[in-house]
Amino acid sequence: MSNESTSTAMATTEAPTRPALSAEAQARVEERRLQNAMATAIRGATWSKDLSAAGARALAEYCRQNRLDPIRHVEVLGGRIYLNAELYRERAMPLIQAGVVKCDEPDFINADARLDELAKQGDTWAKEESSRRLRLRIQHNVPEKAVAACLFRITLVESGMTVVGVNWCGGGVRQRDPVGDSEPTKTAQTRAERRAWTRVAEVLPSYGRQFEAMQASAESVSETLVGEIEDMEADARALQATPAIATPANGYGVSAVEDVVELDLSHEDAA
Repeated sequence: MSNESTSTAMATTEAPTRPALSAEAQARVEERRLQNAMATAIRGATWSKDLSAAGARALAEYCRQNRLDPIRHVEVLGGRIYLNAELYRERAMPLIQAGVVKCDEPDFINADARLDELAKQGDTWAKEESSRRLRLRIQHNVPEKAVAACLFRITLVESGMTVVGVNWCGGGVRQRDPVGDSEPTKTAQTRAERRAWTRVAEVLPSYGRQFEAMQASAESVSETLVGEIEDMEADARALQATPAIATPANGYGVSAVEDVVELDLSHEDAA
């Protein structure tokens, strides 16, 4: 067979070329790809352990619509979405650079056994620092058993007004808080900073206005996530209540469900 005949035969057996996607269809494909990537990242986050696959997708869509990074900009506690300190700080960078606001260094005020030991040895600084921290813990009602407690101050330069954010975690002070329990120092600091920035947003409407739509849509998505967790709890309790089943293999009553974990549904505003 000649080369021309061979080429003709090969051409007739080749699969037809798929038509190119329209710009609109390509955009939908890209949106879905981005949403799937976000959902995958969310499922790997420490705070996502109570989220179902559907919940992760709902959160991913919320982040996509608001142009948020699901790992850097949000945290979910008890099914509630919280915009975190990194997002507030990023959006406040023009104010910081213009000298409109000034951030102090984080101030840790939790109890520390090392301070107590130094104080017993007569260290003057340790005595003063321990007393200072204790007074601030009393002032802000911080639990003594918290592993980490942080106070964050932001000053509005023109007025001289200082807003304060305080937060604490670790030591069992909050229920179902895997992030706070695993990294109490870092978490207490970032949550205290977040609280300070939310107060700045209340004082400076021009800064706070950009978060209004994000917060409103977060509430809507949070209702869905909380509902899912409540359904999971109801299912777990129903399974736990299932009567024992006798099996021919051993003749004993065997629970129909093993290792069912009861979910805690306290929605404490840890952030």
